[in-house]
Amino acid sequence: MTDDAVCQLSDIADGGARGFVTRVGDKQRNVVAARKGERVYIYINLCPHSGHLLDIVPDRFFGPDAPEHLRCGVHGALFQIEDGYCTSGPCDGDSLQSVPAEVRDGMVYVITSDAD
Repeated sequence: MTDDAVCQLSDIADGGARGFVTRVGDKQRNVVAARKGERVYIYINLCPHSGHLLDIVPDRFFGPDAPEHLRCGVHGALFQIEDGYCTSGPCDGDSLQSVPAEVRDGMVYVITSDAD
């Protein structure tokens, strides 16, 4: 197992999200990290419907109509923060690709198996 530091927990506002580039498996990937309290949820930053980045405006992952859901800036699909499940939009029923992560000592880490 390999732990790659993504950022400090304080780099993500509580209730907010930020985009980062980090190693996932053997590739550099765009990810979105969403924070709820001391917990951070990380997903590959690609809409399962269109393959576009969710944030067509950098770090703008929420819309005014549903500030508690990650939102695709291209077509407005809404994703639950806790599991990446799409609740509305053309990819309804699909999910964002989750990336294993944890917070330790104020740092956010992506957990990557060496076999990935």
